[in-house]
Amino acid sequence: MKKVTFLFCSKVNQDACLQAHNAKRALHEDTTPLIWDAELAEDAQAWADHLVTLGKMVHSSVADQGENLYMAWSTVPIAATCSQAVEAW
Repeated sequence: MKKVTFLFCSKVNQDACLQAHNAKRALHEDTTPLIWDAELAEDAQAWADHLVTLGKMVHSSVADQGENLYMAWSTVPIAATCSQAVEAW
């Protein structure tokens, strides 16, 4: 059986994430830019940590919170960026 290793960023670059998301949002009429929400980010991190224990990607059922899930893989350790995730959606 092949060994799977997960690599996670310990800190997200908030500005880079907002820029990546907002660049795509700006392509749509009447779509306002996102702003960083620390509480939402904390919830998202808790869900990401939970997904690690599950070993699979599933959406949360928390009301009023949506999410875009992203996973990347490589034969060498890499740390995915928000821009890569946004471009993959």
